[in-house]
Amino acid sequence: MLRMRWRKRLVTVAVAGLLGGGIALTGAAAPAFAGINCGTVYPKDHQWFKWTHTNVAGSADVTGVRAGVKLRLDGANCNYVSGGDQNMSVWIAVVGDDSNHIAQLGFIKEYNGIGITQTCSFAEAPAGNSVHYDCTGKADDDGELFYIHLNNTHDKYVLDDCGKSTNTSDYSSCTPEHAQQTVWDHPHGEASEEEHHGACDAHTFGATSDHERIGGWGTSPLLPLQGIATSDQNWTARSWGNQGDNQDCLGSQNGSYNLQLKESNPSRGLEWWDTRNAG
Repeated sequence: MLRMRWRKRLVTVAVAGLLGGGIALTGAAAPAFAGINCGTVYPKDHQWFKWTHTNVAGSADVTGVRAGVKLRLDGANCNYVSGGDQNMSVWIAVVGDDSNHIAQLGFIKEYNGIGITQTCSFAEAPAGNSVHYDCTGKADDDGELFYIHLNNTHDKYVLDDCGKSTNTSDYSSCTPEHAQQTVWDHPHGEASEEEHHGACDAHTFGATSDHERIGGWGTSPLLPLQGIATSDQNWTARSWGNQGDNQDCLGSQNGSYNLQLKESNPSRGLEWWDTRNAG
């Protein structure tokens, strides 16, 4: 059973400086303290998929995950609470056998330190050691290529952002977004959408007519969700297993969330949507 352990993150304060005695806020920001009333007692929830690959000895040996991720902006965080950590995120990861072991890349919608909504890219490894970046200029339906892989000596993970997925078709031009992290024991791959402090009441990314996606299929410009392992050195689409919904927000408590595994054998992508969003 997966333990929800890696979303306790550093809050990013997006303050560029003082202009004429005022604070200049970076990014396409919503009004301060904008959100929705959330009464759910659950502090967090996620819907996640897992890919496990084993070597001849039976040990899990996943070494990398990559995908194009589509960003939808039509979800709302729960109301701002000072000192809280209200956020929603969508991400890919390589996860080890310890509660602190995750190398993670994706998008996060959050409040910054002064209560302004912002949507950023983020890189995290290990749990809690997070870098939030590119919190300005994001647009609805933006896509980004995220790429987690080993370094040349195969002892550390590299967390690369490889640019807008609508403007490139490969991973040849990438920027490391986090310090390299020593590899985990018995690693597997994960891909997820996650909500913190709101759970079933939070309006997640994606809407009925325009879904949140990790990976693409058909005519989608997004590159597929792929993985690689020490005993299988081919980047290819893999079979990702649905691990369910942590707080059953997809089921009896709230039917607003939906998810779908596309082309499941092998998987080329995942998608989520929330019927409460209008766009």
